[in-house]
Amino acid sequence: MNKSHLFGRISMNIPISRKNIFSSVVILFVTLFSSVSVAGEWRYGPELPGERHSHTATRLSTGEVVVIGGEETGAVYLDSAIVFDPSGSTYETATGRLHESRSEHTATRLRDGRVLVVGGTASGGLILDTAEIFDPATGMFAEVGDRLNVGRRSHTATRLPDGTVLITGGTGSVDGDRSRLDSAEIFDPASESFRLLASRMSSARSFHTATPLRIRSGLYRGAVLIVGGTVAFPAELESDIYVPRRGGFEPGGSLVEARRMHTATRIPPPPDDNPGRLPINVLIAGGNNSTNQAEIYDFWTRTFSLTDATTFNHKDHTATFLPGRKKTKTPPSVLIAGGRHYLGLVPDGSGGEVGAVGSLDASEEYSAWHHEWGYPGVLGTSRVYHTATRLTSGEVLVVGGYHFDGSDPEVITTALNSTEIYTP
Repeated sequence: MNKSHLFGRISMNIPISRKNIFSSVVILFVTLFSSVSVAGEWRYGPELPGERHSHTATRLSTGEVVVIGGEETGAVYLDSAIVFDPSGSTYETATGRLHESRSEHTATRLRDGRVLVVGGTASGGLILDTAEIFDPATGMFAEVGDRLNVGRRSHTATRLPDGTVLITGGTGSVDGDRSRLDSAEIFDPASESFRLLASRMSSARSFHTATPLRIRSGLYRGAVLIVGGTVAFPAELESDIYVPRRGGFEPGGSLVEARRMHTATRIPPPPDDNPGRLPINVLIAGGNNSTNQAEIYDFWTRTFSLTDATTFNHKDHTATFLPGRKKTKTPPSVLIAGGRHYLGLVPDGSGGEVGAVGSLDASEEYSAWHHEWGYPGVLGTSRVYHTATRLTSGEVLVVGGYHFDGSDPEVITTALNSTEIYTP
């Protein structure tokens, strides 16, 4: 695939010149006053009631999306939630509020449609060991009586086939000291209780990923792949697999490149590929500050191998699975958007140089069957710490985030109240 057409369309960081600011205003004006959805393009959606980054966004059984917690500019932690209604393309503030303001938490939809909110960070950097449940029917939050065995932020939470939720790793407070965690817990919705697992991951992890492999039968039914993260620097190479039927972890294989703040998305094989045992593959993209390498994980061989590289390095970006269309023979794909981007070395003001990063407006789309990246368009605003949620229509809703340019101190660093929608 020819990638050269991308250059010149995507800015390497947020707009900083008057010309770019003017262009951005024009784009915003056009998209806001146009109801036309163009396939393969981004458009602005309705504005949020306020700024928000490091929040969660969870699609409900109704097709609505609930956006919970996060922060405003200046480390102002939020206890509010808003609900996006795709039918009217509007936001409404939820009736209830979180019992504790929180950021860097997780939000997991339970079998009954409620949403479990776990851990995170509160004002003053406090790591939370509390959980709450959002009820879409009432718009209210209820505290979970039981507490996590260890307070966690930057952890993962994954619903298992039996309806329980696996919570892994993160950064926690142990005996008064902050450290990365190698422990995991199971939340049982029936008893609303947390149970610390005896089994531990191979390494302590924070900013890692946990991906359901969607195995429906046998020993590995419900297995979850745990990849990367930070123990110290550099990031972690080894992966783990959580096996629900064993109630513990086993080795998953070693990444080609250590990474954290990456994404991991299960991708299906082509319909005519290997009529015997179907492959189980996961796309690993981005992470670190300067890697363009992407990898494919093969569950049956427990190996990672390099695939087509991204044009830009993405970190703290989002990844959204797009199922494709049978009628047009469009293959399934993975859309990655925004994130943190390494800008290279810039003067440090004292005669030396220092590495700089900035938020990114690039999006890239990986074809699950052709194993290559394409370019579905450019975000209207560069952003990191945002969320991306696939709607029932197949479109992707990107909410809030944060934009900055580490190479230019005059650029205003701020949280965002804008949203964008991608039409596949």
